[in-house]
Amino acid sequence: MSSETPTGRQLVLGALLVALLVAGALAAPTFAARQTVLGVDRVAVADATTEVTRQNGTAGLAVELTVANPTPHALTLVYGQLVATDDRGRLTRLTTTPFDRATPVPAGGEASVETFLPVGAGDLGAVRAALDAGRLTIGGYMRATVVREPIDVEVSAPMERAGG
Repeated sequence: MSSETPTGRQLVLGALLVALLVAGALAAPTFAARQTVLGVDRVAVADATTEVTRQNGTAGLAVELTVANPTPHALTLVYGQLVATDDRGRLTRLTTTPFDRATPVPAGGEASVETFLPVGAGDLGAVRAALDAGRLTIGGYMRATVVREPIDVEVSAPMERAGG
């Protein structure tokens, strides 16, 4: 006599199969994030421009950084901890600066972020001189996420004046 209801063994095997499928589905994004974390040194600033400007009455540098992501997984840029320097030292304080928006960088692609670095009134002349002489560099790091895993992208970008 054949029973149409599943036996205890069939229920256990079915539950085990479902658990394995769920575990695999959860492990795949974690593995992808780990692979990108291991390749984070390949994520780099491909282009950088800046100009001296004012924002909300404060003088500073409007900075645009184009980030190249050669890894096989997308990442999202969230904020930067950046400082402007020249060959003599720091021209701005190291500050955490949010980007204009959280910016996705596709796998194998590029994306640009913009930020503002305030400059003290006494340092504005030195910033202009360093930018004009091609000695201005933005350094620090950018925080990014890959499948909710935080990573830091190192920044060391010589600046070009925006618009040429």
